[in-house]
Amino acid sequence: MYSEKQEKHLHIRVSNSDYEKVKKSAELYGLSMGQYAKKIISKSRLKQPKFAYSDARKIQTELNYIGNNLNQCTKALNITLKHASETSPENTLFLQKKLIADANHDLTEIKKKVDGIWQQLQ
Repeated sequence: MYSEKQEKHLHIRVSNSDYEKVKKSAELYGLSMGQYAKKIISKSRLKQPKFAYSDARKIQTELNYIGNNLNQCTKALNITLKHASETSPENTLFLQKKLIADANHDLTEIKKKVDGIWQQLQ
């Protein structure tokens, strides 16, 4: 039946309901539970992942960094705007211009990182 020598053992734990399902299916085909499990394993097809697990972890880490950067930018903007509203009007205009310039720079850096991640996914 199998071209390779069967020398490894596989032991798994299943719930009572899963055990009964496998048992009934095996009986339906006239096979032992072990033979039925081997048939299922030999016929199963796993989807090929788009990228390796380690690469997925790296991408997740990068996305976490990007999210953290966005949160820091937002917090800095909110603090500065609150402070600007409490100071003089001429100071407010200066701070708003500085904030816009800083936010543009930060968003450009974040966009570069996101573009790099998209390149990895393609």
